[in-house]
Amino acid sequence: MTIGWGSAVQGQSTEVFWDGSNNQMQRLVVIPTGQSSYTISNISRDFSFKIRYINECGPGAFSRAVSVEFVKPPGQPSPATTALVECSVRINWQAPRSDSNIQSYSTQVQAKDGRWYAIDNCGSSGQTSCVVSMSVFTQRPFYMTEGQTVKVKVAAMNQDGMGPYSIPNSIGATIASAPVMLSKPTLSESSMNSATFTWNNVSGVTYEVYGVEPNSATFYKLYESNYNTYTVQNLIPGSTYRYKVRARNSCGLGPYSPEIIIQMQGVPDKMQPV
Repeated sequence: MTIGWGSAVQGQSTEVFWDGSNNQMQRLVVIPTGQSSYTISNISRDFSFKIRYINECGPGAFSRAVSVEFVKPPGQPSPATTALVECSVRINWQAPRSDSNIQSYSTQVQAKDGRWYAIDNCGSSGQTSCVVSMSVFTQRPFYMTEGQTVKVKVAAMNQDGMGPYSIPNSIGATIASAPVMLSKPTLSESSMNSATFTWNNVSGVTYEVYGVEPNSATFYKLYESNYNTYTVQNLIPGSTYRYKVRARNSCGLGPYSPEIIIQMQGVPDKMQPV
């Protein structure tokens, strides 16, 4: 940091006093005639300074003390928070202390291998949140996998440099993807004109059940629920029915399960007299 003052009269030197080392005014330097500024290195706090001219007859009166505010990089942000938004992750953080306007943020996410990589355009304009598609985290260089927590650290930048990164969050959004294929449904109960079947349970999804009528090849959606069981009514005895299921979440639809084929029992023949 450079401080300055009016030029001294020829033959006069300048004594510079400051309180930057121990909070007490003491002489910092004597500046030769003809110079009217001095650069102080390694400043880390506010300080005050004053000057006086000195010649062969002695020093003159001190100037009024001038306070200099030390402008420094921003402080450390608090840990970021993450939340799922459909098939994306919203990252939020609070602006840290800063002596000047924060110009931008550096946002990094921890990859599967433990290394940290920057997220482009997340805080680059000074905003304190961004939404990142889930696909960003599952591709190069992150290669994150299902269920892994999205860990983020953020640092602020102003005209004097970049501050420290925030402590990474330990909880928050986890990596999600479209559901995998469900198991083939299994028949759990049946009667003359109804049947109940179930399939494996998966958390965080909605199930869709599709069926096809006898003598038809076109499946249509019968049911949508969070429960992994379905009972179909009004079936025709002696007919054959086919059903399949799939799961859905915020990232999309999973593939269809293998089909279950249900053959309904026919009505018994009329008994003949013995």
